[in-house]
Amino acid sequence: MLLSACIFDLRYRKVAAIIKRVACERLSYHGMNELRDLAKLAMKNEKRKIGGAIVEAGCGLGGSAITLAAAKNKDRLLVVYDVFGLHPPPSEKDDFDSHQRYELIRSGKSPGIGDNLYYGYEKNLYAKVLQLFADFGFEVTENNVSLVRGYYEDTLKINSPVALAHIDCDWYDSVLVCLNRIEPHLVKGGVLVVGTYWRGSRDAVRDYFEKKNKRHYRFVYRRHLFIFKKSG
Repeated sequence: MLLSACIFDLRYRKVAAIIKRVACERLSYHGMNELRDLAKLAMKNEKRKIGGAIVEAGCGLGGSAITLAAAKNKDRLLVVYDVFGLHPPPSEKDDFDSHQRYELIRSGKSPGIGDNLYYGYEKNLYAKVLQLFADFGFEVTENNVSLVRGYYEDTLKINSPVALAHIDCDWYDSVLVCLNRIEPHLVKGGVLVVGTYWRGSRDAVRDYFEKKNKRHYRFVYRRHLFIFKKSG
């Protein structure tokens, strides 16, 4: 037990260094605490031997996906879904602030993280994220990572168990598609993390889970929304 705890602690320190680098290089809109939360969930799955893939929907510049790649065992599948460009507009189910945010993005004037270019304006974001994985030491083919490009309704097709899902998209329709496609495959003891909790995101979560037996889930809001699927 002591050896196992020491190995876990050493691994976490290595992951913490990756998170610090992600923050320093401005590769995620999430702060270091949010990234640590994701890493701890992924590492607990390994420690508790909870099987299933890790899924991320919406990766931006790849900071959170790289964090998950660092935290998981090499043989566990990580699938990252993103349009890898400008995301689609919000719908009538999203609030005024969401539409204002999208208009700023569409105008070409949206700021990035710090002084960086907004990620949606990158000429080849897919290639950039691939290269970032390699730069951090997690070349995708060697680390069982798959990047899937396109709209969620076209590409997000789950046919295997999911242990952890990071739903990091902004609008109602996108979040609802992710919940519909991912949650039925979430294993007992698995976790959904809703990372960008705009009004549309909140409404999508409410509408999806009002049709479910909520006794089977535990909802925790701490920086992100965590939805734990109970094992009992």
